[in-house]
Amino acid sequence: MVLMAASMAFGALYDHLALRWSLPDAMNRHEGAVGSRTYYFRPDWILKVLLLESIDLVPTSITGRVLLGTWMVVSLILTSAYQGILTSLLAVPMVEVPVDSLQDLLDYGKIPWSVEHGTSIHQLLDEENSEVYKMINSKVFYIKSSFDEKDRMKEKRFAILCDFFSMKMIMSDDYGQTGECNYYIAKEAIWSASMAFAFPKGSNLTSHFNKWIMAMKESGLVNRRLWAAARNATACLVPPGQEAGSKTSSVLSVLDLGGVFLVGVGGMASSIFLFLMEKLVNCQRIRSRPP
Repeated sequence: MVLMAASMAFGALYDHLALRWSLPDAMNRHEGAVGSRTYYFRPDWILKVLLLESIDLVPTSITGRVLLGTWMVVSLILTSAYQGILTSLLAVPMVEVPVDSLQDLLDYGKIPWSVEHGTSIHQLLDEENSEVYKMINSKVFYIKSSFDEKDRMKEKRFAILCDFFSMKMIMSDDYGQTGECNYYIAKEAIWSASMAFAFPKGSNLTSHFNKWIMAMKESGLVNRRLWAAARNATACLVPPGQEAGSKTSSVLSVLDLGGVFLVGVGGMASSIFLFLMEKLVNCQRIRSRPP
């Protein structure tokens, strides 16, 4: 905007001074509704070029041609940069996730999988009669703890069938150490179950414990503590390709477009020099005329 305003101001000043000094071979006639108007340079050309509108008249002077030509180059670069940024904002990073369910895990066939021994998922696979669960159970290998296997899972690249919170803890711990998102949680939930604390039958603590847990749950303290325990995982619980630091910048700074502004300033400086030269040549012509 500053460059455009400066170019329009210089164009208006050039038109005024050139008309006042009557520079030769530089006039463009514009027929209006009332009468004719002689222009050396029209400031609205700057705006028309930026809006990709046609120009009915073109400058015939060298100064006007340099000024308008420079602005054409600047406008071309600026509009191209704007269109590119707009397109990048509309584009969505396409990262294909080959495994997002148990069926995908079987169909993909390139990732081995494991289950924590003695967990509810281990029991589910042993008791479920579904063909998918049977095939998963036939090729599974068992581990003691998913958290203890987090480094080996990343290095050997295998999947672990575990609970959601355990995987969040792994992602949070790894992101806190490396600053990268090296794990992904599939969208399909294998199984859901309630978490509970067990007490002996008839225990006097049961009623009190239920009251305390209910109060903490309703006040949001439970969810708050759970999220606080795995707060670093938030950066990785986004669609693949949209993690922090993985997107390209959608903003161009003044330094990024510094070359464009240098071209614009250089064109204006050249126009000023050529304008002074035109004035000098005009003065010499006047002086050389015979009395």
